[in-house]
Amino acid sequence: MKITPIILLLMLSMCSKSFAQAFDTVCATSVTKVYRVIPTKGSMYFWTVECGKITSPNPHADSIQVAWCNTPGVYQIKVVERNSLGCWGDTVKTSVVVGPKMHLDIFGPAEMCVGQPVWLTASGASTYKWSTGETSSNIVVHLQDTFNKVQVIGKNVCETDTANWSIRVNPRPTAAFTYSPKNAIVDESVYLHYTGTGASDWTWYIDNKNAVTGSVSEYITSFGEKGRRSIKLVSQNQFGCSDTALNVINIGYEYKIYVPNVFTPDGNTVNDSFKAIGFNLKSIHMSIYNRWGEMIFESFGVNDAWDGSFKGQPVMEGVYIYMIDAEATDGEHTYLNGNVTVMY
Repeated sequence: MKITPIILLLMLSMCSKSFAQAFDTVCATSVTKVYRVIPTKGSMYFWTVECGKITSPNPHADSIQVAWCNTPGVYQIKVVERNSLGCWGDTVKTSVVVGPKMHLDIFGPAEMCVGQPVWLTASGASTYKWSTGETSSNIVVHLQDTFNKVQVIGKNVCETDTANWSIRVNPRPTAAFTYSPKNAIVDESVYLHYTGTGASDWTWYIDNKNAVTGSVSEYITSFGEKGRRSIKLVSQNQFGCSDTALNVINIGYEYKIYVPNVFTPDGNTVNDSFKAIGFNLKSIHMSIYNRWGEMIFESFGVNDAWDGSFKGQPVMEGVYIYMIDAEATDGEHTYLNGNVTVMY
């Protein structure tokens, strides 16, 4: 064990008094030190040690060896000289700091998911140097492998210590899904199918609302309104690691329109009128033209029909031209034109 001497300056001239001071730090891992004063021939030295024991053979020599206690704290060592004439000098004191043994620790979780940031905290030292190159007591690491190790070197006045931290890195599942049909309409069933890997639980969110949670990898939903709608899937595995997938689908209205190509306005109540027939329609602007391009009928309602007359008189048999602008309940327009035949 290396023993470092500490010199306390003690000056005495005849019976005059003088003093000196020093300061020392002792580590709990190496608590034996030597203390000495500048000697004067024929003098004796009387030492007093707090929380320590003089282990040298001559306790009145100008140097002594002290075995300090291992209780951390600040203690004093005192010495007073008596010279050959019997004169006493002042008491010389030095403060000794007995430092604690370092207990370097790293605090962090035992397992996490791959790619997840992890906060680590080191304690027990004055300065730190991590294997990542950082020097603060708190660091953030991002886990990528199946098993990660991080080391920190801590130092204080007394010693240097090393601590290691390891963590199990669990894999994440892959969240992915398909939906059909691709062009769904209002109130139509939409089928959701999980196509990812590694999951054991699934949570479906329809328009950011939790629809179903558990072992449901397939789900059927529908939408009561048109527009862009979101479907989100959070998949989770047995380690509690998760992944998220999001799809936005367009929900439209289905509307159909049928236009006949012949009618018989003969008054027998069977096929007596001409009109466009459909559903999910808000309005139908229909105009009828004769072969000379003269408009002989116009209507705007979805239930309006042409009875085969012009200015209150039945038109002649033949082919007439129609033009239709049909507006659906979602505001979309369909434009149609064609021929209709009047027969009696």
